[in-house]
Amino acid sequence: MMRRAILYFEKWLIYSVIVGIATALIIVLFYKLILSTTTFFAWIIGTTDNPLVPCYNDFSLAAINSTNKLLIPVSLLIGTVIGGLIVYYISPEAEGPGVDATIEAFHKMGGIIRSRVPFMKTIASAFAVGSGCSGGLLGPSVQIGAGIGSLVADTLKAGFHDRRMFLVAGMAGALSAIFRTPIGAAIFAMEVLYQRDFETRAFLPVIISSLTSYTVSYHLIGFTEYFPRIDVELPVLYNVWSFISIILLSLFATPIALLFNISFVKSKDFFEELRMRLGMPRILKPILGVSLLAPIGIMFPEVLGSGRGFLNSLFTEITKNPIIIENMIIYLAILTALKIIATCLSIGSGNSGGVFAPGLYIGALTGLVYAYTIATKISALHPIIYAYISMAIVFGAISKTPLATSIMIGEMTNNYHLIVPSLLASTLARELTGTITIYRSQKVSIIKHSLQVLETVLSKVKSKGINTQDIKAKDIAIKSIRPLNAKKRLSDIIEYFNLNVYGIIPIVNDKGFIVGVIDATQYYKLIELPPHLTLESVDLEKPVIVSEDDSIDDIVDLMVRYNRDYVLVTSHNNIYKGVITIDIILSTLLKIVYEKETKR
Repeated sequence: MMRRAILYFEKWLIYSVIVGIATALIIVLFYKLILSTTTFFAWIIGTTDNPLVPCYNDFSLAAINSTNKLLIPVSLLIGTVIGGLIVYYISPEAEGPGVDATIEAFHKMGGIIRSRVPFMKTIASAFAVGSGCSGGLLGPSVQIGAGIGSLVADTLKAGFHDRRMFLVAGMAGALSAIFRTPIGAAIFAMEVLYQRDFETRAFLPVIISSLTSYTVSYHLIGFTEYFPRIDVELPVLYNVWSFISIILLSLFATPIALLFNISFVKSKDFFEELRMRLGMPRILKPILGVSLLAPIGIMFPEVLGSGRGFLNSLFTEITKNPIIIENMIIYLAILTALKIIATCLSIGSGNSGGVFAPGLYIGALTGLVYAYTIATKISALHPIIYAYISMAIVFGAISKTPLATSIMIGEMTNNYHLIVPSLLASTLARELTGTITIYRSQKVSIIKHSLQVLETVLSKVKSKGINTQDIKAKDIAIKSIRPLNAKKRLSDIIEYFNLNVYGIIPIVNDKGFIVGVIDATQYYKLIELPPHLTLESVDLEKPVIVSEDDSIDDIVDLMVRYNRDYVLVTSHNNIYKGVITIDIILSTLLKIVYEKETKR
């Protein structure tokens, strides 16, 4: 067992370092391309004289300083057309934010992403966001990193489980490089796949990949502070009144987060339904979107691009003169609403870009409005602290990633003291928003998601003309899992369980009939009981049992019906024969499909 654990660590140490280096290199390229495209489009609108010397990392600041804002529509149109041609004629998977497509690839495609996707996503997103479309870099980075992870998995001919781990490791590496958030990126990659769960099996790959990518990218492009650090005294941050104020902030910002979430999802549906109704080419969706965005961009250039440049300039002004915003509350509220609209018209219409940056922008302005209208009467916290915590609230709520977002905000603001209050507020917001999420491909939890994936894969296999009724339980059962006699004592199960890599112990009587099962959940309950008790004297988990002649269709139906990720197999005379898990079924189905495809 120890040898197996060492080999597992060594394997993922090597693989994760490879993924981390690869994702760092392409994300550095992506970052450089963003600088170049943003500067080029800044030149188009008259903000800079030399388009060949990168000097802008966000279009919002370039647009604000533009000497000819009437050329903003030209910038938007050029970027959208170039990005649209790439997305809709070369790599359709690169449409929109990219996180949803990545989550779907993890859950439903076995971690498979076409090799062209990360490279096409890099170019399309750089032109879309660089030209002024209201979007961010998290979504594209996630898909780029996942694509690189999938490409490495292809090269190494990884199996089903490992392939998905490569994908998640790529996500973490990419986010770590682009945002300089090694810990938050690793947590995000595990957390964003589910609404209320973590892909903990990927812990080792994501941590190593994230730290590797962070180190490599640091040496290539250095460290730049994403948002300015605001020093805060801990007695002020952690006193009762501050926490009351932060909880009220969560209640204040949650409706704004819901508005953004619902508006964005509805906008995606609207543009797709409009395209289908009019029968127009897909590329016209984003062109129509930016055409509607153009007049808003001319009048309110602050809402274009990721908005990071505008936010940083705003934060700088506030640190110099905190009362300067008091007369701008209505203006900030208007910008918040317009940023939601701009993101819906940009990314909701099909442009390639993320929703993380818009979420932070909306959260920051919401936090400032709250700070100057309510919070100053309750707590002495700096207004920008509320802006940072509100960022975590808005995006943590809509993405169902309160832990990851809170840590990322702490890393991006270089203030880890903000993690605890951010986590408190964003978790409350996550609970208040329920199951509403901006990422439709998310699953609720690992068990339920596994069963849903199983059904999806089985359906796709059937659609290829494969008769799954011919696949019987006896053909795929794991026969190496030995049962334990019910007369054994509880003290006997500890060593036995530690030697069982599947975490499943069938319990049988003297005749070989199944009388129960011990899985990981029940194991930890049983070891708390007196060790001299026998297994037959305690309440054992009742397993789902199938016959060795049952088809894979029957097995999946039973798993879904009883919400189990494994079943026990018996012979015709009810003698225990083996165990079937979800992973075994998925591996079998994918192998059958692969063999059929290679014979063509």
